[in-house]
Amino acid sequence: NFTGKTSGSFAFPAFEPGYLLTADGLLLHGIYRRVTNRFVPGEIISVLDENGMRQDSAAALSDWDRGTAWAFDEHERGEKAALLIEFAEPTAIDGITLRTVIQRNGLPDEVRISWSSDGEIYAPVKLTDSSYSEFFFELVEARFLRIEGAEFGTNWNLSEVQLWDARDAESIRSHEQGISFTD
Repeated sequence: NFTGKTSGSFAFPAFEPGYLLTADGLLLHGIYRRVTNRFVPGEIISVLDENGMRQDSAAALSDWDRGTAWAFDEHERGEKAALLIEFAEPTAIDGITLRTVIQRNGLPDEVRISWSSDGEIYAPVKLTDSSYSEFFFELVEARFLRIEGAEFGTNWNLSEVQLWDARDAESIRSHEQGISFTD
């Protein structure tokens, strides 16, 4: 509910309002649903070693099958790993969801996300919202996205990597602000 909130709706990047109850222009209650149609298809995901060399493909992370997974124990292998996502052409993205096999396990304590247009020079994204496994950031036009832990020692265990397509994000935000249902 919107108790204590005096204006505007909540901003949940991974959710959109399904129903908002207002009275005299004041939001009283909202029901939100998970956004399921803003994902980028067709990316190539590879694993990089600590020297930046591609080690193997992590195809299981982009097959949309929660039953397949990719695991990499940095302690056991004695090296740090990073995920490299490559797009066929520059792609507008503003978020990433890292789905773990076991909830709250399989990700670094601190995730670093950076982007590049050429695969050589990377810049960190500017986070706007994040949770344990979802990270939203200011829109970037990227050919490459790199995800890594801030520290050595992650026992990666992921079932899916989903990137948020920013092309429709602005229209969704505009739609959110324009919704006003009354009872």
